[in-house]
Amino acid sequence: QLSLSTKQVSRIISKNYHATFTEVVNEKKLSAACLLLKNTDFSMSKIMELVNIKTENYFYTLFKKRYGMSPLKYRKLNSENN
Repeated sequence: QLSLSTKQVSRIISKNYHATFTEVVNEKKLSAACLLLKNTDFSMSKIMELVNIKTENYFYTLFKKRYGMSPLKYRKLNSENN
């Protein structure tokens, strides 16, 4: 629909976000997961389903790399601050 090739879209994303398409998508997913962790009592599997991350190991790895802690610890810290 954009009349651009995949390569062109990738270049535009890289130029504007200084990240790959996958990195941008993962950042959006993790941001949504953080909101869900802070504001709901949904299980990890439900949160993973809602943000469209298929495997628990991948979710935990991405989350820890981005935030320096597990999703469970993040939830605990944020529930103590509220």
